[in-house]
Amino acid sequence: MNYSKNVKEELGVSPEWPCALPIAVGWPDGETPPTSRRPVQIMAWK
Repeated sequence: MNYSKNVKEELGVSPEWPCALPIAVGWPDGETPPTSRRPVQIMAWK
């Protein structure tokens, strides 16, 4: 069974697009500062 195809259909992603998953390996080389973020925007409410 092709799970990737089923997930892409469920998410509305073209089957021609490849799947990619970035994976960070290892530990940071020192202390990492916090990142700034924009306030959350609620686009829809169910």
